[in-house]
Amino acid sequence: MGLDRSPDTAIRKINRRDFLRITSLAGGAVALCNIEDVFALSAKRITIATGDIGSASFAIGTGIAKTLAKYSGVETVAEITAGLVDNCELVGSKRSDLGLVTADTAYDAFRGSGVFEGNPIPIRVLTVLYPTYAHVVTLENKGIFGIKDLAGRSVAIGTPGSGTHTIALRLFEAAGIIPGTDITVMNIASSELPRALRNGKIDAYVLSSGVPAESLCDLASTPGPTMFLVSHDTLIPLMKANHGPVYYTSAISRDIYPGMKEDAIVCAVANVIICHRDMDTRSAYDTLKTIFGHLKEIYPVHNEARQISLELGASLNSIPYHPGAQKFFQEKGYAAPA
Repeated sequence: MGLDRSPDTAIRKINRRDFLRITSLAGGAVALCNIEDVFALSAKRITIATGDIGSASFAIGTGIAKTLAKYSGVETVAEITAGLVDNCELVGSKRSDLGLVTADTAYDAFRGSGVFEGNPIPIRVLTVLYPTYAHVVTLENKGIFGIKDLAGRSVAIGTPGSGTHTIALRLFEAAGIIPGTDITVMNIASSELPRALRNGKIDAYVLSSGVPAESLCDLASTPGPTMFLVSHDTLIPLMKANHGPVYYTSAISRDIYPGMKEDAIVCAVANVIICHRDMDTRSAYDTLKTIFGHLKEIYPVHNEARQISLELGASLNSIPYHPGAQKFFQEKGYAAPA
């Protein structure tokens, strides 16, 4: 998704946390601004922590930002960040108003576990957006048909702090595989993963994504050995026992990607919007009212956005919803857990 290079676009260097801030104005323009400017004007802006510029989180976060700006009259900022852990910390410290994260990272932040060990973050859930699926990607001729078959292989597992990295480590933990000992961990840019797999640089990679993932559609359509997604449903109960009730079993249908011969039964986790527990009830309520009142304008920004619905929005049971979100969903006939 490209940036709107309007005449008012300003690009400035920032030196805190090395991330950019993308400002979505009511007229649809997108601008980069200095982090100090955002702090100074925080009372006049809504800030949304998303992800890197090529991610679904960034695309959907930008779509939500434009919608909020258009219909609330409040300037809205979609921030490019270092990832899910960063987003939780930004929201918890009130440097961002909203954050797009996966439920497993949010659960760790809320409880003070995992990378947040001993440091719980005061967040609440506004809504579920869409499900993310753990794709364990290989080629049929690699002879990898289960997670334990990855032992002795070269595997890319995502950037630390990302949803892919978190779920990959937990899959391996459940399978008794130690990264760096039982497998060779490869650090490869996500855009290069399909080529690295085809060229034999890696034997497999993990990708946490909605479906269909565009890069996997391309990989599956490329001439050569057939793409294969490794099922891992037997590991999910142990993942839940070790890391909480955020994971669930789902199927990636063989109809999703070209050439698939059978469904892949995999681990799934929700993508959610979080806010600080101290966000005022009216702001939380109005944010959801605007988002769900204008979904037709958000749906086109990314495939995953088309899955946003009221029923799914109120479906998370592992992390408390903000009181403003509870009020909104209750009025729509859905019970969001306190």
